[in-house]
Amino acid sequence: MLLYELARATEGFYFGATEATQADSLRRLGEALGRHTGAPGPVHLADWASAVDALLALGRDRPVTVVVDEFPYLARASRDLPSVIQHALTPGRAERTASRTRLLLCGSALSFMGGLLAGSAPLRGRAGLELPVAPLDYRSAAAFWGFDDPLLAAQVFAIVGGTPAYRREYVQDDTPDGRDDFDDWVVRAVLNPARPLFREARYLVALGESPLVDGPRPLPAIGAVKWGRLLGRPHLDRLERARELLVARPGLDARGARLLLASAEGFTAELRQLAAHRPDVVLVGPDRLYSGA
Repeated sequence: MLLYELARATEGFYFGATEATQADSLRRLGEALGRHTGAPGPVHLADWASAVDALLALGRDRPVTVVVDEFPYLARASRDLPSVIQHALTPGRAERTASRTRLLLCGSALSFMGGLLAGSAPLRGRAGLELPVAPLDYRSAAAFWGFDDPLLAAQVFAIVGGTPAYRREYVQDDTPDGRDDFDDWVVRAVLNPARPLFREARYLVALGESPLVDGPRPLPAIGAVKWGRLLGRPHLDRLERARELLVARPGLDARGARLLLASAEGFTAELRQLAAHRPDVVLVGPDRLYSGA
């Protein structure tokens, strides 16, 4: 949405790629170019070389912002596409020197996008700017959600963070109506299996995206919630075994992961005694969850 609004505000061109074959993507791009330029029909694009030149041609008369969103979809179906763009942007090439197109290649697959400019990648040296878009901070997220109440803003931020997409489609535009509605909102929007946000955490883990820093991703904590059951040592043992498996998984640093156990029924005396002497074990009952005690 941010990229679309950028292109619209600057009277530029936006193309959102989908997971499709090269032929389908070229056809969709040709249709979008035809609509944008006012052509009587779709623009025929024989291959990606002609497609990139057509995008550069949009900037012959004035600076034009051209956004190609979800670029990884295109590059995975056409592995030579980065090299095609590299050639199109060759210094001194007529199609480049005559164009004032600002070509923005965007994508949500962070590891793929980062690799476009790494090492000996074709586009290394062709890019004028690399801009990772960070999530909103607490204050910006509060303004984006329309919260004036600092406590409510902090509660929502603790759950969804600063990802703008979680404000609209993922919760079907549902926001808590004040502090008293926060718990109900969590139930109907976050813990509702019918809402996309419900499974988002496991999808993010399954993606296995590399971080924006070197080295494995730190895993702060793993946990278990058994709201109607008294938790004891066996539950902690299962978390410890899970942590051992995660320690052996490439790309993750789970050695310092804390073990969180949450229950409304409470914990056995043995488990409480263990937690009192182990800083990596955290017990979360109703008092701690709702009052921070």
